[in-house]
Formats: sequence, structure tokens, C-alpha cells
Amino acid sequence: MVDFLRDFIHILRSSDLRVSTSESIDAMNVVSEIGLSDKSLLKDSLSFSLAKTLREKEIFNECFDSFFEENYMNLKSDELPEENHERDIEFGDLNNSENIQKNLEELYKNSDKTSLMTAMALAARDANLQDIKLFTQVGMFTRKIFDEMGLETLNNDIFQASRQGDTKRESELKNIRESLRLEIRDYVENQVKLRTTNAGKQLREDALSQMRLTQADKSDYQIMSGIIKKWLGD
Repeated sequence: MVDFLRDFIHILRSSDLRVSTSESIDAMNVVSEIGLSDKSLLKDSLSFSLAKTLREKEIFNECFDSFFEENYMNLKSDELPEENHERDIEFGDLNNSENIQKNLEELYKNSDKTSLMTAMALAARDANLQDIKLFTQVGMFTRKIFDEMGLETLNNDIFQASRQGDTKRESELKNIRESLRLEIRDYVENQVKLRTTNAGKQLREDALSQMRLTQADKSDYQIMSGIIKKWLGD
């Protein structure tokens, strides 16, 4: 739950919504009180804590909807990746990376979307997906997450099937591998979209905030005006 909220607040800040430390603490208290299962209640409660103006609420709503759709779609509160929290399901404990790797084929074939998304979220956390900043990193993080989920074991199974002449199983496993790769890549692409929406703007603002006025281009005056308003508002 702590990881979830920290990640969400990072997304808000990246989208130019300022969140103070005290507001973060308030949000944590809200989540601790109401949990994560009721998305509508959670959205309204966090919006009250983290967004004050109409513009901030617009940013919050957009970030919340995208974040839940791509990160925790259909996940219940007790299924989200948490520190010191374990969940037993029929194919093993998803918080144990060895069990995920041993059961990747079974996870794909026999589990529902929720279980697959849970495993993917856990692997993304272990692969430090929160650090992604560029679209050129999509391939690298896709591979890292796939490795965390057990690509090596799946590749070994494909090799063994080929060696034994079991072409049907080899083909089936290759199809599973490709389907999982595409699922993970879509997940990573959506993550980088979420996290880089305002990255260019923020970099430009950082540069302008340290630049003398005489060095700025006229096209930058509007951005600088916004920076000054932020300073006056603090």
C-alpha cells in the first residue's frame, strides 16, 4: 500500500500537481482508513486531500483514472503488492519470485486477468519500473520484467520440448512467450506515458528557473510567468 501511494504521488508531481509532505501523510491516513477496494470512494477521498483547485482536480482525475487502469485494474485491496504481505493462491505465492518463475506457464494458462496483473505489478516493482523515463527504455524494461517473471524457465521448457521433438508443446510455449511479451510491453508503454507526460516541461522549467531574464527567449516568457506564480504561491 505504501509503494502504491508513493508511486501515485510521484505521478501527480510529474504531472505538475504539487503535493506537500503533509498532504502525502493525509493521503496515507485516508488509504489506511478506507483501503483500496472501493475505487470511487478512494478517488473522492484522495482528491479531497491532494487536489484543491479546479485545475488540480482535473489533473488528479486524469492521473487517477490512468493509474488505476494501467496499474491496478480489477485488483482488490488485498491483492495489491505490499511490503510484508503475502497472498496464497492455487499456483503459489506471487510475492515469491521463485514461485512466479516456476509457474509462469500455469499462470498464463489457468489464472484470471487479476492474477496475471498482480504478478506483472510485482515483477515491475522488482525491476524498478518506477525509474523509467524514456520511450527508448521500453524494450529494456520489458525484458527486465519478463526476466523477473521467469523468462529463463520458459525458454528452458521450449528448448526441452524442441529437443524431445514435441513440436506441439514447443509451439504452444512459444505462443505463450510471445503473448506475455506483448502484455508486458503494453504495460511498460503505458507506464512511460504516465511518467513522462510533463517531463519535457519540467526540464525546461528547471533550466529557466536558473537562467537570467536577459538570456531567455520571448517564447519562454509564458513558462517563466508560471514559475513566478508558483514561487509566489509557496
